[in-house]
Amino acid sequence: MAGFEPPIALASLIGITGVYRAYDAAASLLEASLGTPLCVRCGQCCRENTPIAYGLEAANAVSHLIGQGRLYPMQRRIEGWLLDRSGACTIRDSPRITTMALGLDPKLQAEVLALSKTQCPFYEETGCMVHDCRPLACRAYGVSRSNYTCTRPLGKGETREAHMVLSVPLANELRTAVKTVLDTVPRPTWKHAGLFPTLIFAHAWPETFARMVANHQIQTAKLVMTYPSMAVLFEDDAQRISLSREDIFRKRDQHELVTASYA
Repeated sequence: MAGFEPPIALASLIGITGVYRAYDAAASLLEASLGTPLCVRCGQCCRENTPIAYGLEAANAVSHLIGQGRLYPMQRRIEGWLLDRSGACTIRDSPRITTMALGLDPKLQAEVLALSKTQCPFYEETGCMVHDCRPLACRAYGVSRSNYTCTRPLGKGETREAHMVLSVPLANELRTAVKTVLDTVPRPTWKHAGLFPTLIFAHAWPETFARMVANHQIQTAKLVMTYPSMAVLFEDDAQRISLSREDIFRKRDQHELVTASYA
């Protein structure tokens, strides 16, 4: 189990919690302007997405769930998801890979993208099991990035083809807040991103996770850590585009694929 966090790490955890509160305030502002709730808890987005999150967000979620006494009951659920052989993934060579140019491996990129569009393991019919510590990718839906598949009631001035999101100046304030927190994290992997369930398990149970990786038990797509573009969270100038590989995987010469050093 992850041990006590040093003060600098605690400052980062407090910082991301502050960004979450800012997102909640932005959502309330947008709801007031539209005259309709942004989320009706239908679960549609959860059935179609396993969110990509920052390592810092996973550390925050672990801390939050421990405080509520809810982490250990989730261990079997997350472990089952990690060990499940998803039909979206075929590559399983993670122990031999430390770094690679993801831009040169479109098949692996495609598998990560396909996996991110499958049902989140934290979703059940009664709702999201981690809603109060859900990552930015979830909070951004309908606030700083449009979600065209959402079935919520239309607000003032909206159509099914044109949902309102935060104005660019307000969205830029949130963008700055996210960047500020990530620029001050004490561990490199905390500013990298990967699939939220993977990061939570790796942070909470690092020894078990490392053993599963070493034994080739986890499909490689579930282990990828990368540097996501802010396009995952924001759409500039109200652009109406769908997320693509380029939105998730920033174009860099090298992307890290970390197998046993997530926490």
